[in-house]
Amino acid sequence: RQDLQAIAAITAAKQAGVSRIVRLSAMLAEPMQADHFAAQHGRVDAELVASGLEHVILRPGFFMQSIALFLPKPDAPRLIAPVPTGRVAMVDAEDVAEAAIVAAAGSVAPGPHYLTGSEAFSFPEMAKAYGVVRG
Repeated sequence: RQDLQAIAAITAAKQAGVSRIVRLSAMLAEPMQADHFAAQHGRVDAELVASGLEHVILRPGFFMQSIALFLPKPDAPRLIAPVPTGRVAMVDAEDVAEAAIVAAAGSVAPGPHYLTGSEAFSFPEMAKAYGVVRG
């Protein structure tokens, strides 16, 4: 299980004298979440907090790059999304990487930080924008 591997890495880092860990987690990470993915992240986050190591936990929302997951095939003329309503403030993976670099340099306060885009869009709006970009 990935959570056990991450917990082992935290333990090894502590034994090696690492003073600060920057962890990429998930927006809804909680140990008791019904969603398996969020629960795994939550367990690792809890172990990191309990380790006593200085830490920054980055919790990004929906990655912009993940929009491709909603294409039935790469050249599809439409997006198929599980959420017909609602809005998502997607974040670019490069912005998350930049946040991790800043956090690793010690310029970010310890604790969890939620990362989102600057504006929330509905999936129909995303599909329209995607269509414009794709031509």
